[in-house]
Amino acid sequence: MSALVSRCSRDLKYLWVSRPYADWLGRIGEEIIGRSILDVIGIEAFEQLRPIFERVLACEQIQYEDAVDFR
Repeated sequence: MSALVSRCSRDLKYLWVSRPYADWLGRIGEEIIGRSILDVIGIEAFEQLRPIFERVLACEQIQYEDAVDFR
């Protein structure tokens, strides 16, 4: 798979990530899986994306594209 894909739980923890997703974050999958999104991407990126996560968890179908700084 060449896409940046992740699967997360309702409590916003990573369950699975594609290799390109882990590479994009500069980590290996084992460093990401089981951890919270906040812990992995940082507070600024998390706060920017939180409204999107909430909409998805409310079963809303959305399309989202933006630049997010994961430093």
